[in-house]
Amino acid sequence: MKNQNVDLLRDHHLITFSGRPNAGKSSLILYFISKTTAKKYKIRVGKTPGTTTRINLIPLCNNLTLVDLPGFGKLHRKGKHFEEKTKDKIIEFFEKYGAQILFSLHIIDLYTFEQQVKSLERKNIIPIDQEMVEFLLEVTDKPVFVVANKIDRLSALELQKQMKLLLQYMPEEVEIFYVSCRTKYGINDLKKRMKALIKKNPKLPDRYLNCF
Repeated sequence: MKNQNVDLLRDHHLITFSGRPNAGKSSLILYFISKTTAKKYKIRVGKTPGTTTRINLIPLCNNLTLVDLPGFGKLHRKGKHFEEKTKDKIIEFFEKYGAQILFSLHIIDLYTFEQQVKSLERKNIIPIDQEMVEFLLEVTDKPVFVVANKIDRLSALELQKQMKLLLQYMPEEVEIFYVSCRTKYGINDLKKRMKALIKKNPKLPDRYLNCF
């Protein structure tokens, strides 16, 4: 399966990963795939926001594919036109393949979440993360996991503050996992929950449980 060759997805179940640039999406994906797969599909952690600029299709096992979506929002050294085009590609993908998605993971940088929210609200703009999560729920009608990353950069007091703030902007239907891709905190709990949903679905093969 080659990157962006979405025509091959007709008979596949999908797990999507989305997030703003520099939220830690690629870092999280690396916990779900082997080093060989990461190298083959060029999954790497970039030093600047917007390292992932196209839709990457990464096979986890037969008929189960991880979809690495490009970061949306402000991209490093990219113009407004490119940013809008990227957003349109993401929307088009979900509208076309929403029925095949098992669940979606949306990664948030909890360390900068408050700053992003307040910046957009001053312009009377809905926070991008909130908009994306609501879109995922609407277009897929499947479980959405919000993965709040970089909690290791927050003090205990600040973490509690940011957790309360995040709850104000996230729909009640989503499940939130607080993780640190740097320390691996919370990653196993996220995987266990994903596997529990797979096991609960009688239409899915048991082999999916060993795919990540």
